[in-house]
Amino acid sequence: MQKDFRGQNNLLELDLSKNKIINIASSTFCNLTELRRLSLADNSIGELVQRIFFMLSKLNYLDLSGNPLQDLPPDVFRDVPQLKIFKCRNCQLKKINPQLYNLLPQLTELDLGRNEFKFLDKDEFRDVKHLTKVLLDGNQLSVAVDELFRMQKSLKHLDLSYNRLAKVPNNSFLSLTNLTFLDLSYNKLVRLEPQSVRRLNNLRTLNISGNIHMDLHEIRETFELLPHLTHLSIADMGVLPVGLLVPFKNLRYLNISGNHLDSMSLQVIEPCQELEFLDLSRNQLYGINAEIVLRIQAIRNVRLDNNPLICDECHMGRLIDVIRQLQWKWDTYPICFLPKTLRGAEITDLDANGLDSCLEYITDEEQNAASTSHNFLERGK
Repeated sequence: MQKDFRGQNNLLELDLSKNKIINIASSTFCNLTELRRLSLADNSIGELVQRIFFMLSKLNYLDLSGNPLQDLPPDVFRDVPQLKIFKCRNCQLKKINPQLYNLLPQLTELDLGRNEFKFLDKDEFRDVKHLTKVLLDGNQLSVAVDELFRMQKSLKHLDLSYNRLAKVPNNSFLSLTNLTFLDLSYNKLVRLEPQSVRRLNNLRTLNISGNIHMDLHEIRETFELLPHLTHLSIADMGVLPVGLLVPFKNLRYLNISGNHLDSMSLQVIEPCQELEFLDLSRNQLYGINAEIVLRIQAIRNVRLDNNPLICDECHMGRLIDVIRQLQWKWDTYPICFLPKTLRGAEITDLDANGLDSCLEYITDEEQNAASTSHNFLERGK
């Protein structure tokens, strides 16, 4: 109703999220002529009626996420030509009429994650030339269309994770010379060709985790074109080849969780001398040897949770001894899995001098080190 916000003409921000709203009448917000930010997220709005945003000509932020809209009639957006940030996440959208973008030429951030897009036409974003951030994660896209982002020369942040991408054509990212963040994780990529990243000179963050069919032996050539990366995630991928990380001398953040890593394969981190965060969780680490402890103690934050760690002198003694002397605190500390008398104990609560000297382990066929559910121990000589 028009009278709902009478007298509130100086209001700049309105949050109506999570209110079980089913519908909103035309001109409901017509008295809020100075409004800059409006959130209608997480309601039950099934339709946007004509002139729902009447008189909101100064609106620059709109969040419609979590409503079962299924469709976005372009004419509805004629009243918000200054919109810069538009979020329509988890709204059951299968496609968008390109005319909508023609009416929103000032858009800088677009969040269309967790919808049902299967394909995007190469002219989809032709009329929005100021985008700096695009989120398309959690859709059903099977291909990153050649030249889809050819007009997005200002784009810095692109998230295509959790789709069905089987291929990234060589020219998909050709125009994205200012891109700093690219997330391609949890797709079906078999490879990431060097040609597809050859123009990404400003890329600093890359996430390719969860592309389980990708052969990491073949990606070294691609990595060599991205030497300036500071953040890299290659979790849930399998075996990491020796020398994989040689190109990354400036890496600060590295996520190699869920890769079946054991103590020997940890040598892969050796080239990364500037690390500040290292995620080793969900691997098959029974312990951390003295050589790796020297590397780890220089890293500000390390995750080792969900490894079958054996808290004895051989496997964890050196780390337990060093951990208390660090000048910074980790967000989480490793938990012992064996021996059973120490199961669940945090290593910061242990005294390295009070540990068993060395334990010998035996694993059964069903062992899953990531969940640390099947491990058997017997005391060694």
